[in-house]
Amino acid sequence: MSSKKLDLIKEIAYANGISIAKVKKIFNELENKVSDELIKNKAAKLLDFGTFKIAEQKACKKVFKGKEYKVPAKKVIKFKISNRYSKLQSKVNKI
Repeated sequence: MSSKKLDLIKEIAYANGISIAKVKKIFNELENKVSDELIKNKAAKLLDFGTFKIAEQKACKKVFKGKEYKVPAKKVIKFKISNRYSKLQSKVNKI
């Protein structure tokens, strides 16, 4: 499944008999809550789904077209799937 946000909202709304506006409001609130936690440098845990967290990425050197560049250290957002989905991942890898 590769969907735009609005496509996903429409699918959820139609599948559950809920208005698109209500699903969109819920979806946006979820995004806001996750963003708020990340801005506070806290992890945003969604049980049985996964965890968004801030991680430190060390400074490093990259080579591009024969020229070396320094990449400064920075904070990045990472997502780790829950055990429920990691079990699914092993099944997918068997296909």
